[in-house]
Amino acid sequence: MPRRLASQVHQATARLLQSKALNTTPVWYEAVSMYPPIPLPPRDSVARPKQRRKPAQVRAEPIEYTADAVRRQFFRDHPFEAMRAQTLVEGETIREPHGVQGKAWTRLRQHGRNPTPEDAVQFAVSLFEHHNTPVPLAYRLAVSQFRSLRSELHVSAEFALNEAQFYGAKFGPNEMERGADLTRRALMTWSHTGAGGRKKQMSIRNRFFAVWKGRTGAPAWSHGVGYTKRWVRGMPPMLWPTQEEKRAAKAARELLNEPGRLLQQKIAAKTAPRGSPTLQSPIQ
Repeated sequence: MPRRLASQVHQATARLLQSKALNTTPVWYEAVSMYPPIPLPPRDSVARPKQRRKPAQVRAEPIEYTADAVRRQFFRDHPFEAMRAQTLVEGETIREPHGVQGKAWTRLRQHGRNPTPEDAVQFAVSLFEHHNTPVPLAYRLAVSQFRSLRSELHVSAEFALNEAQFYGAKFGPNEMERGADLTRRALMTWSHTGAGGRKKQMSIRNRFFAVWKGRTGAPAWSHGVGYTKRWVRGMPPMLWPTQEEKRAAKAARELLNEPGRLLQQKIAAKTAPRGSPTLQSPIQ
């Protein structure tokens, strides 16, 4: 949709007359064409004072050293070097730097046959600063010499070990064997069928155990004699009968069995032949 501004009405009317969209000329067209309306003034921009803006955040420039980039790349290429044991104990004095430094340091072996990763990093930085060697080339030289010295040390240690074993030297378990032994012990403690699991189960069972005194047989019934004696004396009843209760129970059984025994003696006396001795009752 075209824009329709009041200051451009005469121009729009002229275009309509030229295209014969209007057949008659408006009365006001001549006057407005001779004296066109004043154009509108341009709009003022929105005031944006500086005090309303947020102050720019001041950030410190990153501090980067050549050794940091070389060290980062070295441990990215040699991740297992970070797993070597290192001593973190600080002494009373700071170790003096090596005597060979600067332009005199042309080979990594000048600092020893067993260089550390930090020696390789410092050697690359020394080549860059004192020998005008680009960082990539200095890094490749340092890494190649570092690997050569490490391989020489590894080969010499292997030959020394083989020679010692040939002459009868005995060595203890290495780190791999000790780790495997610790892992095996830990797994034995987790297993229910292993020695550790059985020992643990036995230790749990031994907390509560029953004491079996042997097979004593069923206790004899005292017909309440022992219970009555305890009740008269004001003593609590016992599960197992005492010796006195056993004797009392035996006497009670004899008293209960006395009529039957006398009857058996009378029957035996009647049926026994003449002149044979008869059994006498102990109780008269």
